[in-house]
Amino acid sequence: MAKMNAPDGVAVWVNEDRCKGCDICVSVCPAGVLGMGIEKERVLGKVAKVAY
Repeated sequence: MAKMNAPDGVAVWVNEDRCKGCDICVSVCPAGVLGMGIEKERVLGKVAKVAY
């Protein structure tokens, strides 16, 4: 798997292109800064978002 680097000045980020909408990252995030957002264009209809 290729290494991904976070954008400059961003502590937490989600690569929405790789998100499957499974909600696992939200469930296990120790800081509680992730949430699921509605995306009408996505097949599953939701994608992880930083919610802090």
